Amino acid sequence: VKTVTVLRKKVSTTEATLSQLGPDSTLYKRFSGEIVQGDVPIRQTSVEHFTKVVDFARRQKLERRPGALVKKPTAKPKYIAQLKDVEMYGLTMEDVQRPLSPMLDIEETREVLAMMEIPNPSIKLLYSSTRDGGDFGTMVDKVGDASGLLFLINHDDTHRFGAFVEGQVKPPTDPRQTNGYKVPHFFISISGAYGKVTKVP
Repeated sequence: VKTVTVLRKKVSTTEATLSQLGPDSTLYKRFSGEIVQGDVPIRQTSVEHFTKVVDFARRQKLERRPGALVKKPTAKPKYIAQLKDVEMYGLTMEDVQRPLSPMLDIEETREVLAMMEIPNPSIKLLYSSTRDGGDFGTMVDKVGDASGLLFLINHDDTHRFGAFVEGQVKPPTDPRQTNGYKVPHFFISISGAYGKVTKVP
Protein backbone atom coordinates (compact mmCIF):
# COMPACT_ATOMS: atom_id res chain seq x y z
CA VAL A 1 0.00 0.00 0.00
CA LYS A 2 1.24 3.49 -0.94
CA THR A 3 0.25 6.56 1.07
CA VAL A 4 0.66 10.28 0.40
CA THR A 5 -0.35 13.30 2.47
CA VAL A 6 -2.59 15.92 0.83
CA LEU A 7 -3.43 19.01 2.90
CA ARG A 8 -2.57 17.09 6.10
CA LYS A 9 -4.82 14.16 5.20
CA LYS A 10 -3.56 10.75 4.12
CA VAL A 11 -4.69 9.15 0.86
CA SER A 12 -3.74 5.53 0.17
CA THR A 13 -3.85 3.16 -2.77
CA THR A 14 -2.23 -0.09 -3.85
CA GLU A 15 1.00 -0.58 -5.74
CA ALA A 16 -0.97 -2.46 -8.42
CA THR A 17 -3.17 0.58 -9.11
CA LEU A 18 -0.12 2.76 -9.65
CA SER A 19 1.93 0.17 -11.55
CA GLN A 20 -0.62 -0.02 -14.38
CA LEU A 21 0.20 3.64 -15.12
CA GLY A 22 3.94 3.06 -15.17
CA PRO A 23 6.74 4.56 -13.06
CA ASP A 24 6.94 7.64 -15.30
CA SER A 25 3.33 8.66 -14.66
CA THR A 26 2.73 11.76 -12.57
CA LEU A 27 0.40 9.94 -10.18
CA TYR A 28 2.96 7.18 -9.62
CA LYS A 29 5.63 9.76 -8.85
CA ARG A 30 3.29 11.64 -6.51
CA PHE A 31 2.94 8.54 -4.33
CA SER A 32 6.65 7.74 -4.62
CA GLY A 33 7.61 11.11 -3.17
CA GLU A 34 9.54 12.14 -6.28
CA ILE A 35 9.77 15.75 -7.38
CA VAL A 36 7.59 15.94 -10.46
CA GLN A 37 9.24 17.59 -13.43
CA GLY A 38 7.56 18.52 -16.70
CA ASP A 39 6.01 21.19 -18.85
CA VAL A 40 2.84 21.44 -16.75
CA PRO A 41 3.24 22.42 -13.08
CA ILE A 42 1.50 20.30 -10.47
CA ARG A 43 -0.90 22.59 -8.66
CA GLN A 44 -2.36 21.94 -5.23
CA THR A 45 -5.74 20.23 -5.29
CA SER A 46 -8.29 19.31 -2.67
CA VAL A 47 -8.29 15.95 -0.93
CA GLU A 48 -11.72 15.26 -2.46
CA HIS A 49 -10.54 15.74 -6.03
CA PHE A 50 -7.25 13.95 -5.51
CA THR A 51 -9.21 11.01 -4.12
CA LYS A 52 -11.38 11.02 -7.26
CA VAL A 53 -8.22 10.80 -9.39
CA VAL A 54 -6.94 7.84 -7.37
CA ASP A 55 -10.35 6.14 -7.45
CA PHE A 56 -10.53 6.53 -11.25
CA ALA A 57 -7.16 4.81 -11.59
CA ARG A 58 -8.28 2.10 -9.15
CA ARG A 59 -11.48 1.38 -11.10
CA GLN A 60 -9.53 1.10 -14.34
CA LYS A 61 -7.32 -1.48 -12.67
CA LEU A 62 -10.16 -3.55 -11.20
CA GLU A 63 -12.48 -3.55 -14.22
CA ARG A 64 -11.28 -6.39 -16.43
CA ARG A 65 -14.47 -7.41 -18.27
CA PRO A 66 -13.90 -7.17 -22.04
CA GLY A 67 -15.51 -4.02 -23.42
CA ALA A 68 -16.69 -2.75 -20.01
CA LEU A 69 -16.97 1.01 -19.58
CA VAL A 70 -15.17 2.75 -16.71
CA LYS A 71 -16.97 6.01 -16.07
CA LYS A 72 -14.94 9.18 -15.63
CA PRO A 73 -15.15 11.02 -12.27
CA THR A 74 -18.15 13.25 -11.66
CA ALA A 75 -18.75 16.28 -9.46
CA LYS A 76 -21.18 19.11 -8.93
CA PRO A 77 -21.26 21.44 -11.97
CA LYS A 78 -19.34 24.27 -10.32
CA TYR A 79 -16.47 21.90 -9.58
CA ILE A 80 -16.19 20.29 -13.01
CA ALA A 81 -13.25 22.52 -14.00
CA GLN A 82 -11.31 21.32 -10.98
CA LEU A 83 -11.58 17.76 -12.21
CA LYS A 84 -8.95 18.66 -14.78
CA ASP A 85 -6.76 17.36 -11.97
CA VAL A 86 -7.44 13.98 -13.59
CA GLU A 87 -5.51 15.04 -16.68
CA MET A 88 -2.87 16.77 -14.60
CA TYR A 89 -2.04 13.37 -13.13
CA GLY A 90 -1.76 11.69 -16.51
CA LEU A 91 -5.24 10.19 -16.91
CA THR A 92 -7.73 11.16 -19.61
CA MET A 93 -10.90 12.93 -18.47
CA GLU A 94 -13.24 10.68 -20.40
CA ASP A 95 -14.92 7.30 -19.99
CA VAL A 96 -12.49 4.44 -20.58
CA GLN A 97 -13.59 1.44 -22.62
CA ARG A 98 -11.82 -1.71 -21.52
CA PRO A 99 -10.31 -3.66 -24.44
CA LEU A 100 -12.79 -5.81 -26.38
CA SER A 101 -10.28 -8.65 -26.30
CA PRO A 102 -6.87 -9.43 -24.78
CA MET A 103 -5.56 -8.86 -28.32
CA LEU A 104 -6.43 -5.14 -28.17
CA ASP A 105 -5.22 -2.31 -25.97
CA ILE A 106 -7.43 0.60 -24.89
CA GLU A 107 -6.52 2.89 -27.81
CA GLU A 108 -7.03 0.12 -30.38
CA THR A 109 -10.42 -0.60 -28.80
CA ARG A 110 -11.44 3.05 -29.25
CA GLU A 111 -10.46 2.96 -32.92
CA VAL A 112 -12.25 -0.31 -33.66
CA LEU A 113 -15.44 0.87 -31.93
CA ALA A 114 -15.36 4.09 -33.97
CA MET A 115 -15.21 2.03 -37.17
CA MET A 116 -18.19 -0.09 -36.09
CA GLU A 117 -20.35 3.04 -35.64
CA ILE A 118 -22.73 1.42 -33.14
CA PRO A 119 -24.16 3.86 -30.56
CA ASN A 120 -23.74 2.56 -27.00
CA PRO A 121 -22.75 -0.99 -28.01
CA SER A 122 -23.41 -3.89 -25.64
CA ILE A 123 -20.12 -5.78 -25.62
CA LYS A 124 -19.52 -9.37 -24.55
CA LEU A 125 -16.77 -11.87 -25.33
CA LEU A 126 -18.83 -14.74 -26.76
CA TYR A 127 -16.10 -17.06 -27.94
CA SER A 128 -12.34 -17.42 -27.49
CA SER A 129 -10.35 -20.28 -29.01
CA THR A 130 -7.93 -20.01 -26.08
CA ARG A 131 -10.75 -20.39 -23.57
CA ASP A 132 -13.27 -22.52 -25.49
CA GLY A 133 -11.12 -24.56 -27.88
CA GLY A 134 -10.86 -24.43 -31.66
CA ASP A 135 -13.92 -26.45 -32.66
CA PHE A 136 -16.15 -24.71 -35.23
CA GLY A 137 -19.31 -26.15 -33.71
CA THR A 138 -18.38 -24.76 -30.31
CA MET A 139 -17.93 -21.31 -31.82
CA VAL A 140 -21.35 -21.49 -33.49
CA ASP A 141 -22.99 -22.58 -30.23
CA LYS A 142 -21.29 -19.81 -28.25
CA VAL A 143 -22.20 -17.09 -30.75
CA GLY A 144 -25.80 -18.30 -31.09
CA ASP A 145 -28.14 -15.75 -32.68
CA ALA A 146 -26.08 -12.70 -31.66
CA SER A 147 -25.46 -10.06 -34.32
CA GLY A 148 -22.98 -7.23 -34.73
CA LEU A 149 -20.03 -9.61 -34.43
CA LEU A 150 -16.35 -8.75 -34.30
CA PHE A 151 -13.98 -11.58 -35.21
CA LEU A 152 -10.31 -11.17 -34.26
CA ILE A 153 -7.36 -13.37 -35.19
CA ASN A 154 -3.82 -13.29 -33.81
CA HIS A 155 -1.27 -14.80 -36.21
CA ASP A 156 2.11 -15.52 -34.59
CA ASP A 157 1.83 -12.32 -32.49
CA THR A 158 2.93 -10.34 -35.56
CA HIS A 159 -0.31 -9.89 -37.50
CA ARG A 160 -3.60 -9.15 -35.77
CA PHE A 161 -6.64 -8.77 -37.98
CA GLY A 162 -10.32 -9.55 -38.19
CA ALA A 163 -13.74 -8.68 -39.55
CA PHE A 164 -16.89 -6.97 -38.33
CA VAL A 165 -20.18 -8.56 -39.41
CA GLU A 166 -23.39 -6.60 -38.81
CA GLY A 167 -25.66 -9.64 -39.02
CA GLN A 168 -25.73 -13.12 -37.55
CA VAL A 169 -23.70 -16.24 -38.27
CA LYS A 170 -25.78 -18.60 -40.41
CA PRO A 171 -23.92 -21.90 -40.60
CA PRO A 172 -24.86 -24.54 -43.20
CA THR A 173 -26.98 -27.48 -42.14
CA ASP A 174 -24.17 -29.78 -43.21
CA PRO A 175 -20.91 -28.64 -41.52
CA ARG A 176 -18.98 -30.00 -44.50
CA GLN A 177 -20.65 -27.47 -46.78
CA THR A 178 -20.66 -23.67 -47.00
CA ASN A 179 -23.50 -21.22 -46.73
CA GLY A 180 -23.27 -18.03 -48.76
CA TYR A 181 -25.45 -15.07 -47.82
CA LYS A 182 -25.23 -11.29 -47.99
CA VAL A 183 -24.55 -9.26 -44.86
CA PRO A 184 -22.85 -5.86 -44.33
CA HIS A 185 -19.27 -6.38 -43.20
CA PHE A 186 -15.72 -5.04 -43.39
CA PHE A 187 -12.22 -6.25 -42.59
CA ILE A 188 -9.86 -4.72 -40.03
CA SER A 189 -6.09 -4.81 -39.68
CA ILE A 190 -4.93 -4.19 -36.11
CA SER A 191 -1.20 -4.63 -36.64
CA GLY A 192 1.29 -6.12 -39.07
CA ALA A 193 -0.01 -5.14 -42.51
CA TYR A 194 -0.45 -1.44 -41.72
CA GLY A 195 1.21 0.98 -39.33
CA LYS A 196 -2.02 1.56 -37.40
CA VAL A 197 -5.54 0.17 -36.94
CA THR A 198 -7.04 0.26 -40.43
CA LYS A 199 -10.38 -0.56 -42.05
CA VAL A 200 -9.25 -2.62 -45.03
CA PRO A 201 -10.75 -1.38 -48.32
